[in-house]
This record gives sequence, C-alpha cells and structure tokens, in this order.
Amino acid sequence: MKNRFRKLFRGMRRTPLVLLVVISAALFVALMIPGIGKIYDISDWNPVEEPLLLTGMERIHDGVWPWQVYAEETGHDGSGEAGEADGADAAVADVDGSSGLDGRSGAVNGSSGAGASGAATEDGNGVDAAGAVDGIGEDEQAEVSGSDGSSGAGGQGDDAAGSSDGGASGAAGSAATEDGDAAAAALQKAKESNPTYIHADHMPAEVNDKVVEAKDYGLADKHYLSPDDTVYNTDTEGTFAQNGDYYLFTDVDDSYLADALIIGDSRTEGLHGFTSMQKSTYFASKEGLSVYNFWDKEVNYYEPGKDAAKKSMDEVLAGRTFGKIYISLGINELGIGTTKKYYDNYREILAKIREAQPDAVIFIEGMMHVSEKLSSTSNVFSNTIVVQRNTAVATLANGHDIFYIDMNSVLCDADGNLQADMTGDGIHLYASEYEKWHAFLLTRGIQTTSGAANNGAADGSAAVGGTAGDGVTEDSAAQG
Repeated sequence: MKNRFRKLFRGMRRTPLVLLVVISAALFVALMIPGIGKIYDISDWNPVEEPLLLTGMERIHDGVWPWQVYAEETGHDGSGEAGEADGADAAVADVDGSSGLDGRSGAVNGSSGAGASGAATEDGNGVDAAGAVDGIGEDEQAEVSGSDGSSGAGGQGDDAAGSSDGGASGAAGSAATEDGDAAAAALQKAKESNPTYIHADHMPAEVNDKVVEAKDYGLADKHYLSPDDTVYNTDTEGTFAQNGDYYLFTDVDDSYLADALIIGDSRTEGLHGFTSMQKSTYFASKEGLSVYNFWDKEVNYYEPGKDAAKKSMDEVLAGRTFGKIYISLGINELGIGTTKKYYDNYREILAKIREAQPDAVIFIEGMMHVSEKLSSTSNVFSNTIVVQRNTAVATLANGHDIFYIDMNSVLCDADGNLQADMTGDGIHLYASEYEKWHAFLLTRGIQTTSGAANNGAADGSAAVGGTAGDGVTEDSAAQG
C-alpha cells in the first residue's frame, strides 16, 4: 500500500499541473461546504448524479460564487442581517450589458406643499403651538411668576399663573383638536368625492394590475424557484398592510411624472435613454443593479435634462423629496437564490425606501418577461421564474400608497412571452419600443384627492398629493 502511494506521489510530482488541479478542486469544495443549504440548495441533491464539485461549477456559471455565503451572513452593512450576496458585486451581469428598459413610475400620496397641511401648521395645530397662543409658554411662565410662589412681574402667583395659562393652553388645544377634526372630515369628504377612491374591507381585485402569466416550457431550474405554496406578505399592520382605503388607476400626462423617480437596471437605462421621459423625470439606474447590490452599487442619477451623476441609492433618496417612486428590478437575479430570497430582499428595499421617502407613492413594476426563444431554451432566463417572482412581490402592494403595475400586458404575446419583434437579445427592448412602456406608465396614475390627477413638482412647490392648493391631502389631515 505504501509503495502504491509513493508511486502516486511520484507520478503527481512529474505532472505538477495535475497536482495543482487536484489541490484547487479540494480547496474549492472546502469553500463550498459553508454554503450548503444557504447559497447551495441541496434539498434534492444526488451526490452520485451530481458531485459537489459539479454543483459548484454550475452555480459559478450562474453567477453564484462560494465566498458569497460570507457576504450573506454578514449583511451588506455589516449588521449581521442576512441578505443573499449582499455586499457582493452583481452575481449575474446584465446579460450583454446592452441597454433596455426596466423603469418604474411612482405615484403620489399627499405630502404637503402649499396646500392644506401648510395652512394647518400656520393655524398653530399641535400642543406646543397651542401652548403659546396667549404669549406665555411654559418657560416664560416661570419667569413671570416668582420661584418662591410670590407674585411675579405680572402680579400672578404660581397657582394663578398656572391656572390662567393652563386655561389658555387648554382652550387653544381644544381649538387645535377641532381644527384637526375639521381637516379629517374634509379629507373624508374629498375621498368620497374622488371617483377613483374605494373604501372596502378587503382590497378590490381591480386596484392593482394582475400578474401577467406566461407559458411554462418545463425548463426552469428548481434551484431558483420556491414551492408553489410559499406564503409571502400576510401583514395586517405596517408598511405593507391594507387599511381599507384604495385607489384605482387613472390616465395622466407627462406632468404627472415631474416629481417621479424611476429606479432600475439596464432596462431602465433604456427607458431613460430612448424616451422623452429624460426631459421631465428623475432616474436612478445602472446595468447590473439587483436586489442584492441595491445599496452598494453606484448608480447613474439623472435629473431632467442633465447628464448622469454618480451616486449611491442612499444619496439619491436623501437628496430630494419625490412624489412617486417606480422600481423595476429582477432580470439580474434570475440566476441567484430562490423566489423567497428575492422577495425578502425586495421587501427590505421597499421598507427602506418608505423610511427615506415617507410621502411617496411607490409603484412595484412587474419584471419584464423574456422572449419565447429564451424562455423555451434556458433554465435560468425563464418566464416561469419571472412570473413566480412577480407574483411574490405583488403581494407587497397595499393598494393605498404601494401599487403593483405590470407592463407585460402591452409587451407580450398570447403565451406571455416578450414579443419577438420588440427585442434583439430576448431581454432588452429595441430603442423604438421603449415608448410603449412610457405610454403604459401614463395609464397608471393615482389620484388621491378630489382634484385633477396628482401632479406636482419634486421641489415641493406643489403638494405631492395634487397640484398646489388643490385641496386636503392625507398628510395634512394627519398633521391637523
């Protein structure tokens, strides 16, 4: 036996290349081991039919590298929160890097500008403002009354001052409450007179777009799918919960998009580059952008009519108040993780956007389908995977200030495939076809007031819930 090993080692010394390959393979498998069950789904793995080394090589082909498990465990910000491939470069490049469309339009939710909420603030609504109505706030009161209880400059003792000022504050507080009640009543009246408003116990089916289905060619890699019975959003409170107030889509014009931010990957780059939207709408897009590198990847930030500036998504969202935010992602994630992991990361992105832009109406744009040529031959670029992921993120639309829209209804054929005459590579649209996407967005406006469709400048010169001074918005009632 010893002689056999000696002969083996001698042979390997004579062929150093073979030795290097063997050692490299062993190290590669060792790197893979921590990822088993995390970035490598082995629930149905057969080591005889598919050795672990082969599994790893296939995943590298799909853009999943062994060391991404460590990025997943750490989180992109080092917080320790899980997020597959966070902090890593986009695992799947934007196919050929060519531009196409993936943009999203946002809507509005009634942030205050020169409208009612500003007036409500000027009225002195709120306890602190009310407390100063008679010119004596709590701190000033201490100066008027002597600290030992003797009368101060106003001749009032502590008790008298407290009683007098307290009464004034109480009266002002009562007036503020009445103003708030009046604002709430006005808001309710505005809602009831809005033809696109619906109050219901459950969200009506027509509030959001239906997820466009597609023919299943039976080739989708199950490593990238989640079980059909996977449960996604079931929230009853918070950002993604329904609240009884719902709005239907309405037609708008380009002025509606003046305070919109369109976020996306190379497809969105195409929407910016080949439509008139670049003249009036804000964009934050980049080839290869995905839910896994959303906060880490520097994007092209386009202000209307200007060249791109390089910014992080945090900088984009902190730099301006937007009335609508459209999000279009997904094509770069088809070869990474399962639908559930995609959903979890997408949900986190929406939650952080809502925190940064509390008054914006958010539009989740369904991922654009791929062509029949791709979907019927690829196990990764498959419309079966696309549809499952669109179905998952659509559950995050609450019908109140987050909406799901699906442009595939105007871009796909009867089998749900991206029309062959609209694309060259099966993924990106021809330059001349982007206007179809643009036109689709103009059929998906949201009107949350009783006035005209919710237009507004992004600098706050007009109320985000509508044109300046057009009436009561939801935020103004809340401030009241």
